[in-house]
Amino acid sequence: MCDCLEVYGEKMENRAIVKIGSKGKYIHGSWENLSLVDVNGVFTTRPSLPFAFKYRKIKSNGEEYANVSSDTHVLFFSFCPFCGVKYDN
Repeated sequence: MCDCLEVYGEKMENRAIVKIGSKGKYIHGSWENLSLVDVNGVFTTRPSLPFAFKYRKIKSNGEEYANVSSDTHVLFFSFCPFCGVKYDN
């Protein structure tokens, strides 16, 4: 397993510090959309890509409800998005 999330996380933190400059004080940064997954009994984090969608539920008589519902599906990457190393299943 690669350490790209840590390596690129540090690079992104450095970029954020430069971007803030003297206008403020950097506190903390982290990746969004990391999911906790169980790989052979060991929990690890993996990048994930949520897909949000909206839909209307259908009543028992076949008509649509007036309200819009929303939900998400999450896509887990099989390979590191930075270096291409295959993740363990």
